[in-house]
Amino acid sequence: MSLFGKIPLSRTCEDAKVPVPFCVCNNHTVVNITQNVIKEASLKTVEYINGLLTNYTDVCSHLSLNNTLLALKTEHKAGIYYTDYLVMVKTSPGGGQFDTEVRHHLMSDTMTVEGPISRTNMYLDTAWCVDSSEMRNYCYCKKQLS
Repeated sequence: MSLFGKIPLSRTCEDAKVPVPFCVCNNHTVVNITQNVIKEASLKTVEYINGLLTNYTDVCSHLSLNNTLLALKTEHKAGIYYTDYLVMVKTSPGGGQFDTEVRHHLMSDTMTVEGPISRTNMYLDTAWCVDSSEMRNYCYCKKQLS
């Protein structure tokens, strides 16, 4: 969609490519973080981050899920064959906190990370070993400076 063209009144955030966390049209409800679907979404998030670090495994630690801090379910209109969850996770080592949107595809019972992964706390000097500013958000250097 272009701002210079006609914008239909029925457009959705998805049509306009607005990420779910920033869509003011959606309602979110808090979900119990002990539910299996949230555990799976949290693990999928950490798995995705580790995938981003594939080219840095010589210097960056493999991250594990420490715990899930928050989970929100996005309320969509009826007839949608997926459920979106916003999850905030804490990883170890390093205590990195990340949030993202995970989509649960109901027909196939699979999950995919849909949104950008945002780091919500500072990494300070724990990611000194990588040059990429993007990868510093996710990397916890195997060797820490003393």
